[in-house]
Amino acid sequence: MVLQFKVIQVGMVLFSGLMVVVTGSANSPTDEAAQWEIVQRSHYPFTLQFNGYFYDVFFTDPKTGWAVGDGGFVVQTENGGETWNQQQTGVSEDLLTVYFVNATVGWVAGRKWALLHTSDGGRTWERRLAPMEYIQDLYFANPFQGWIVGFTQEGDGFKHRIFHTTD
Repeated sequence: MVLQFKVIQVGMVLFSGLMVVVTGSANSPTDEAAQWEIVQRSHYPFTLQFNGYFYDVFFTDPKTGWAVGDGGFVVQTENGGETWNQQQTGVSEDLLTVYFVNATVGWVAGRKWALLHTSDGGRTWERRLAPMEYIQDLYFANPFQGWIVGFTQEGDGFKHRIFHTTD
């Protein structure tokens, strides 16, 4: 398993729905002397009822982050993972990936053509036309230029694809 953190001081690890939020400092990703503190270790790190799995997490800074999971579930924190609030997406499809360009512009995607965009930090989510049935990951260099990877079931097999957008 490879873990990548955009901000080295904050990270999250998701294991079969178990969310662990860690904070600390390190001079480099290989710093064996890094100090880490577990902030939250819980199947339910917030007071909301959620009987599913988390699949991805993304932080734009040490305090602001989102996690996505089964049934269109999106939660957001503004205090480094100490508390989480559910955001209404309006979808029931499993969400597998999340990426934010900044604290307001972001994307979530997943199964069954689920692709959603927000320009207000997740207060509202707008469904977008997905170019494939299952989106496994996405990345945006800026609010307009991004890539998604995934697959579509065709016949007895799957067609794996990478798509790029500039708008």
